[in-house]
Amino acid sequence: MAKIIYTNDNGNVVVVTPVSTELTVDEIAAKDVPAGKSYTIVEDSQVPTDRSFRDAWIFSDDIIQVDMTKAKDLMRNKIREVRKDLLESEDITFMRAVETADVDAQAASAARKQALRDAPLASAISNASNVTALKAAWDTSLLGVNPYN
Repeated sequence: MAKIIYTNDNGNVVVVTPVSTELTVDEIAAKDVPAGKSYTIVEDSQVPTDRSFRDAWIFSDDIIQVDMTKAKDLMRNKIREVRKDLLESEDITFMRAVETADVDAQAASAARKQALRDAPLASAISNASNVTALKAAWDTSLLGVNPYN
């Protein structure tokens, strides 16, 4: 099945999957692609199946690729989103340790909070050269379940 590919005003790659049996793919493109936008018709096999970093896709030379700079930013933002609840929970743990004067628990909690703050700066993210390496950079021991698996 053919897909219609174009880039919208935000720079995101749009993939249109024609479903009409009454119109040709070109007719659907003429109807659905915004005026003035160029588009390309590709086969299904040319559209990546891994949509983990879909918002980092770029369309160049009739190929959909992942802009790794954008993908790394998306990963860092996802970490920030996930760590928000983890930091709030860790604040409770820390305060309980303060209330009980448990210095060791306070130190452990403070270290975990610092690790959470540092997580977006992980070298594994910066050094990732492809999507597989970037997905593997998610620290499950710190952040929990990897949303990219």
